[in-house]
Amino acid sequence: MDKNNEPRLDQWTDFAGKFLKAEHISSFPVTLVCNKVEGYFDDKGDARLVMEFGYNSKKWKWECNKTNQKVIKDAGIKSPKDLYLKKFTFEKIKVRNPSNNQMVDSLSVVKVE
Repeated sequence: MDKNNEPRLDQWTDFAGKFLKAEHISSFPVTLVCNKVEGYFDDKGDARLVMEFGYNSKKWKWECNKTNQKVIKDAGIKSPKDLYLKKFTFEKIKVRNPSNNQMVDSLSVVKVE
């Protein structure tokens, strides 16, 4: 950000957003520690799980989908609050984006400890 509190238009850094994506990770597998756990209800009333991880000196939020929730539960995690300070190992996978039907890179949890 520049001194006027506006994003710089000569690079992409200010436009990266706050959600961790596969494109932000330099190499896989990667292990990150969960610094914060939050939940909210979406527009449909479904409970959503959001975690925060530190990576490259930045805090990133990551919204956990149902597939990754299953991996987390299968690792023996009893409740979302127990995710705090757990180590997550992620791999990069290809998934289909339901909005545009294109294949995109995504983060997949392969281990929680």
